[in-house]
Amino acid sequence: MIIRFNPTLLNRNVAPCIAEFVSAEIPDLRPTFPQAEHWLSNHFLNTLFGPKFTGNSRQLAINLLSRAQGQFSFFHEARESTHTFLEKSKPCYPAVRHYYGAIVRWEACFLNLQMFVDTYKRLFGKEVFERGDGSEVQRAYDMANNVKHWADVVKSDRSDDEHTIPLWMSNSGFHTYAHSLTYAELSAITAEVAKTANLLQNPGSIAKAT
Repeated sequence: MIIRFNPTLLNRNVAPCIAEFVSAEIPDLRPTFPQAEHWLSNHFLNTLFGPKFTGNSRQLAINLLSRAQGQFSFFHEARESTHTFLEKSKPCYPAVRHYYGAIVRWEACFLNLQMFVDTYKRLFGKEVFERGDGSEVQRAYDMANNVKHWADVVKSDRSDDEHTIPLWMSNSGFHTYAHSLTYAELSAITAEVAKTANLLQNPGSIAKAT
């Protein structure tokens, strides 16, 4: 006997769009950035006898690498959890435990991205986006805020009653009560973060690139 739940019941009591969520095209970025899990270690080794950041820049650089490594790692953990959810789910019978496991990891991915953006601005003195410009990074940053301040959003009735969790997935991408981001857009942002980390792991390469 195959159990099937009413789609409206699932969307209202588990997560928006979950009844229709059957696919997610999320690329694996690890082959392109094979040093990602070693960024912090590489930075340490490269600065033993080579150029290094000094003063506040040293602290900011290490934290920027930490956030990049965390964001990249959570991106791929969440990707794998999402694929596990999709593999184990059946029409109108979602693998709820795996869905929430994926969501928690995606939230961590967005939050680490937000902290990366804030630290990047402090280290390089450059804005990554303009407030309200509608860019991929601006929406991802604000989605992290939506997650972080979800209790206030609910308490102040700024979300719809159907929005049971702060971040959810659909076939096209990620959603909060205020913003959306495609899987391709988050992948592109993550690749840009990784490119920065590739440079930052060797402070000598920053000077050559600027």
